[in-house]
Amino acid sequence: MGKMALNGILVALFTCSAALFSACSTAPLHLAASNKVPAAEGTVKVGETANDNTSIALNVKHMAPPQRVITDATTYVVWLRPSAAVRSPSGTDTKLAQNLGALRVDNNLNGSLDGVTPFRDFEIFITAEQSPTVTTPTGEPLLWTSVKR
Repeated sequence: MGKMALNGILVALFTCSAALFSACSTAPLHLAASNKVPAAEGTVKVGETANDNTSIALNVKHMAPPQRVITDATTYVVWLRPSAAVRSPSGTDTKLAQNLGALRVDNNLNGSLDGVTPFRDFEIFITAEQSPTVTTPTGEPLLWTSVKR
């Protein structure tokens, strides 16, 4: 193999590894647990997507079925709330939690959810809900943390 070909391969390898490094997640953040789920553990990894959004990889373990935590609950919902209040043109505070999706827990009491958000700094938390399509959290956060990217 010629020196020019080897240099080209090294440049390509360096470029690819730099691109992968910039898209990689940071070290996982640990979620705090409420006394309603004392055995539960959770982590969230965040990273930067190609279009400058924030990628989210949430993992939990030791999560009891939702109906054992909150009466009438059927699912867990993951919520995001931007850290800084965002004002609408009318001046109202839009610092509302946004439903990121339902967190399914398997028979081994493990669950995961991946998502994307345009926010760089936000709170992420999990509640037990009666429906995965609720638009506002009805219960107290069971697991939570703050993310600053």
